[in-house]
Amino acid sequence: MIKCNEYGGILGYAQKINGHIKEYEKDDIVHFFDESDPDNEVLGLSLMEGLIIDVLTDSEAGVSNYNYFKNNAIPSSIIILEDGMSDKDKEFAVQQFKAQFSGGKNKHKISAVTGVKDIKQLQDSFADMEFTALRGFTTNKVCATF
Repeated sequence: MIKCNEYGGILGYAQKINGHIKEYEKDDIVHFFDESDPDNEVLGLSLMEGLIIDVLTDSEAGVSNYNYFKNNAIPSSIIILEDGMSDKDKEFAVQQFKAQFSGGKNKHKISAVTGVKDIKQLQDSFADMEFTALRGFTTNKVCATF
């Protein structure tokens, strides 16, 4: 961490590791940056700042892929319940459906669920899984920046 006065003048540095703080004189550290940070002029912007969106996109793609398989690699579905069901019966039907079909172990499982009148599957598309090229591109950008 950078210690500075109210005018942004650097007084020294400190590093906290495992609860221990090591102090450094201002002349012990070489402090430089290419671009000023509008939020904190003392710190400057990291070269990695421009990659935040790419890295977050890559991370979100990984979560999406994980959930695609966790949810049986089946697209979202619409479950049409029988007319006139009570809220309690509706909840029970949904819980039955989740119990029987959640997780990879239940992929392609056939079953009947009380209270379910019809199931409409939405489009099954593997285009959502095509994140490999994007992940490679993001990795190359991060490595080039380092």
